[in-house]
Formats: sequence, structure tokens, C-alpha cells
Amino acid sequence: MNIKKFLIIIIPLFVFKYLYTADSDLSSYQFLNSFYSPRLSALGGSHPTIKGDLDAIFGNPAGLAYLKNTRIMINYNNHLLDFNNAFLGIHYPLNDYFNISVGLLYMDYGKFERVDEFALKTGEKFDSREMSLQSSFSGYLLDWVSYGATLKYIYSNIFHYSASAVAADLGILISVPYLYGLDIGLNIKNLGKSIDAFDQTKEDLPFVFSVGMAKHFMKDRHSIYFGWTQLPLYTSDNTQLYKKFSIGLESIPIPALKIRVGYNNGTRNNLMIGDYSGVLGISCGFALEVGSQQLAYGYSNYGELGGVHLFGFSYTFQTSQKREASSNGSSQARVIFELNEIPPPQQVQYRVVSGQLLISWRGFEGATYNLYARHGDDPNWTKMNSKPLEDNFVAFKKPKVPGFYYFKITAVYQGKESYFSEQLEIIID
Repeated sequence: MNIKKFLIIIIPLFVFKYLYTADSDLSSYQFLNSFYSPRLSALGGSHPTIKGDLDAIFGNPAGLAYLKNTRIMINYNNHLLDFNNAFLGIHYPLNDYFNISVGLLYMDYGKFERVDEFALKTGEKFDSREMSLQSSFSGYLLDWVSYGATLKYIYSNIFHYSASAVAADLGILISVPYLYGLDIGLNIKNLGKSIDAFDQTKEDLPFVFSVGMAKHFMKDRHSIYFGWTQLPLYTSDNTQLYKKFSIGLESIPIPALKIRVGYNNGTRNNLMIGDYSGVLGISCGFALEVGSQQLAYGYSNYGELGGVHLFGFSYTFQTSQKREASSNGSSQARVIFELNEIPPPQQVQYRVVSGQLLISWRGFEGATYNLYARHGDDPNWTKMNSKPLEDNFVAFKKPKVPGFYYFKITAVYQGKESYFSEQLEIIID
């Protein structure tokens, strides 16, 4: 059984088993749902549509399929009450269709004063910590549907007592065909069971079900993320279903700078005291990129409890990968593509609007594009545009001559042109 069939079968089984039984707010191992990513913290939530970034390991592992280079990431957070948590992770693409990521989450709660049953100090101190060692796998079910799965070993320690568990996160991310820049994500987190207990009772894990969508504008320079995170579907109170939403805005005014703001309504409802909540639930942050290095910062406001600052550093390695490219639509040629070269456009698709043929594709920031076409059995490709195309789409009158039409797109960046995108075939009646 291949991994695609396995996911199609196993995901519904897990959903039906946990969907109406697990209570995320009352479960143990709550550190699994803390923020470890400056980006997600700044955007207000663990949005299941984050992709092309190692931060997706916290939101939806399906988003890791879009990260096509080797990257390491180190995040640190001085949490409320001087709790400290950190994350160390690495992502490695095995090929164009399968990726692996490995990470370690660590939460340190610091030192505590031990007291007896009468709340009298004994003079003894103890510490408490939790960790999660995890490995993620991601790839594509279709060109526009990615999947991801994360396996986790979880350990918790308080004084002389410890507990452990195993769990999995599963996710799907859809780049909606014919609607450029629209993504829909779904993920379930912390499916699993305790192995060892602190005492006699094995604690439940904080099961999380999240759905969301994202819309990208102006060649992905501006993005809106909206999601229902940690949906409490076990409850009979329907008002709870829409209280835990979050929204985030991300903008890239210049290539080296990303600005982020967000709002988490669940945080606001949970921590609001009386009728006044101020800026509770508001978050913000930024990321600076210099070459292969990125420094990120995120801030979340928790009202009377204070604010949380997250810091992150990531480094991208320029590695080589093999990928397949079509040659005249008839044979497959194996080519070597260096990541510091120009990648071709992806997800080339079309639709007919008011008698016009609209062809769209997914490119990247700063690139222009060329459209090539051929008709029928003609083996020669003809460049259709006289000037570089600045948008990620082109529209022209539907051809009057019936038959098979083939289209390919190239990207042009800093004077270099990529090789052809995948071939788009259109039948004109």
C-alpha cells in the first residue's frame, strides 16, 4: 500500500475516533499547542495554510511539501511566568515529490519550591520540563494537493515523576485550481495515546482540529490568512465553533522585509477579564532576510498576563536536486536543477471566460514570464508575447481553429530564463 492510499484510509478513521471525544483545553501535554514559531505567533494562530516554510511543521505539515531546499531553523521564546521554550529543526527534500523534516520541541518550566500537604515549605526545590521529538514527511497527492504527516515522541517530567506518549499530526493543503492564490488547509494534531503515566491514570493528548484558507495577492507579496484553530468539536455549545478563529496579514514591501500582524479571537475570549480586553489577542512581527539567512520576531499580547516575545533564525542551504521535465510533451528528460538557478512556473492551468482563454500559473516574486505555444503536430514552440509578462496570467481570444493546443511557460529573472514549465494541453472544439 503506498502512502497516498494509506492517508486516504487512515485520516477518516482517526477523525471519527477523536473528533467528538477529545477535549483540547482539559488534556495534558498542553505545551504541544504553545507557539514556537515567530511567524505563526505574529499572524495570530497556527494557520493550516502556511506553506513553503519550516514553520509549517507547527501548523500543517502538508505545507512542508512546498519547501524545496534544505533549511535549518532555531526558535526561542521566553514565555509567560519565565517559562522558556525552544525549537530546533531541519528540513531536507529527498526529491521533488517527497520531503523529510526532523525537529525537537523543548519546554522548561524552571524551578519550583516543594511544599507538604499543609502548604509548608520543605526547603527542597524541583524542576519540570517537557519535550517532543518529531519527524515529518510531506509530498503531493496531486499537483495542487499536498499532504503531510508528523510522528512525535512526547516526554514530560515533574520532580521524580515522568510520563510519555506518542502522537501524529496529519494534514492536507489544497491550492485551488483555476483560482490563483487561494489555498485551503485542513489538519488534525496530536492523535495518539499515553505510554507511561505520572501515576495510575494515562492522560489524554490535546487533540486539535483546524481548517483555514489563505489568499495571496500581487505575486504573493501580500497574503491574508484566516483559520479556525483548535476547534472544540466535542462540545454541544455551537457558539464555541466560531469563537476560536484567527486572522493574519503578511506583506512584503521589499524583498528583504516581511511585516506581519494578526488577531486571535480564542485568546481574547479565554483571557478577557470583565468587559475590557484592550489589545488582548493582537499580535505582530517581522522577518529580515539577508542572503540565505533569515531573522524573525513575533509578539503576542496576553492582556493582564503580559506579552510573549519569540525569536527565530533560519538558514537555507543551496543544494542540488534532480527533477523531471517534459520534452515536447512526448518524452521525459532527467535534468539537474540547481536551486540557485531559475525555477520554472508551477501549477499551469486554464479556464474560458467570456470567450477568452485565461491561462494562469504560480511563479515567484520579481520574475517576469514568457508564454510558448504550438498547435497540433507542429513540433516547434512559438513565443507568444513580444514583451515580458509581468502578471501570473495571460488572456487572449479563444482560437477559432479546432484541435490540440499546447502551452508552456518560462520565468525570467535577472536576465536568466528558466526551462519550460509542465505542458498544458487544451482541446478546442
